[in-house]
Amino acid sequence: MSREMKYLIANVNMKALDAQLAFQCAPVLMNCKISNLLMVEKEKVEQVIQLFEETELSCKLLMISVEKAAFLIYRESELVSYLEQIEVQELMKTFGYVSCQLEKILEEFSKRYTKYVQADGDFPHEMGLLLGYPVEDVVGFIQNEGENFLYSGYWKVYTNLSEALEHFERYNQAKETAVRMVSEGKDIFHVLHTGSFQKTNQKQNMV
Repeated sequence: MSREMKYLIANVNMKALDAQLAFQCAPVLMNCKISNLLMVEKEKVEQVIQLFEETELSCKLLMISVEKAAFLIYRESELVSYLEQIEVQELMKTFGYVSCQLEKILEEFSKRYTKYVQADGDFPHEMGLLLGYPVEDVVGFIQNEGENFLYSGYWKVYTNLSEALEHFERYNQAKETAVRMVSEGKDIFHVLHTGSFQKTNQKQNMV
C-alpha cells in the first residue's frame, strides 16, 4: 500500500458506505474490472441494494450472517461474456455447474459460499472465475493448494506474471483515485461517472 493510500485511508471515514465501496470495489467502479466482492455490515444491506438500483452496475447478495453481508458487484454484460468463454465453461462444469445462465450460477454460488462461511462446506473455487481471474491461475491455485505462486496480489498468480502485474497496477491506481475522490467529499456516483468517462476516452484513443 502506497504512502498516499495510507494517508487517504487515515483521513476518511472507512465505516461510511462510499468509503467501503471505494476501497473494496474501485476496479469495477472505475470500469477496469468486471466484478469485485463487497463486505459490509449487515445493517447496510438495503442501502447497498438501493444504491446499485440507480447505477449501471449489478449487485448480488451472496451471504448474510449475524454481523456481515457479502455482495458481488459486477458489470453484467462483461461478466456474462467472460463466463461464456469455452475454457471458463469447462472449468465451471468441473465445479458442478450445469447451467450457463448467470442468474442460476449466482444462486448456486450463493448457497455454496454461505455454507463455506458457516464452516459447513469447502471453499468454492469458482469464486475466482466470478471475479474474472485468469482460468490458468484458478487452476494453478487448486492444483498447488494455494502454494508455489509467482506473486500474490489481487489473486495468486501462477502464469503470465507481467500481465497480472499490469492489471494489479491499474487496480491500485483505480483504488487510489476512488478513495481520494471520496475523501474530497464526492459520492460513489461521481466515481462511477469518472470510471465511465475514462473508459470512453481509452476506447477513443485506440481508434
